[in-house]
Amino acid sequence: MKKYVDIVVDGQTLTVDQNMSLLNALREQKIMIPSLCFHQALEGGGSCGLCVIEVKTELTWHSVHACMTKPIEHLQVRTFSAKLEKQRSWVAKLLLERGPFQNQEVIALLTALADAVVTAGNYNTNGCILCGRCIKICQKIGRNKLAFLGRGNKLKVGMILSDKDSGSCGECKACVNICPTNAIKSEESLRFTASLYK
Repeated sequence: MKKYVDIVVDGQTLTVDQNMSLLNALREQKIMIPSLCFHQALEGGGSCGLCVIEVKTELTWHSVHACMTKPIEHLQVRTFSAKLEKQRSWVAKLLLERGPFQNQEVIALLTALADAVVTAGNYNTNGCILCGRCIKICQKIGRNKLAFLGRGNKLKVGMILSDKDSGSCGECKACVNICPTNAIKSEESLRFTASLYK
């Protein structure tokens, strides 16, 4: 059941559904907050870090992920500030290093946020930004074949197969369809291999 609250966004009072994330609530109000890892069918996880906004608690503004924050009555929100611009730029630059990306919209978004020229020399992986969407959808549909493997700069998405598995993750392609950067290949033999996720 929907319950509405009034929040103040960039000085303007808006009425939004308190049961949805701030990211969804702001998008319903035509306020576009950048994000890559968020998907309507999954809970927000704050993985990409682009949807950062500021909320006011007492006298101080704090950075939070819009996809993981719920609106409450009289919440004060800032979607743009010098601090937010720097944070998004820094995150976008880090994400650009995870290219090359096959999705031109992703390249345009990250380049605009980073205020940088994208060149092939900046790329060192295959476009996986480690958002975890593929892992979440795999769990949601009950397959449970994908997980984060490794640590630090060796962190990657990989398959966890049991003795009963044939060495493949199946034909559902849920991960392919939900990937925001098109890093996951449609061809089963090319998915989640060491060569893709070095």
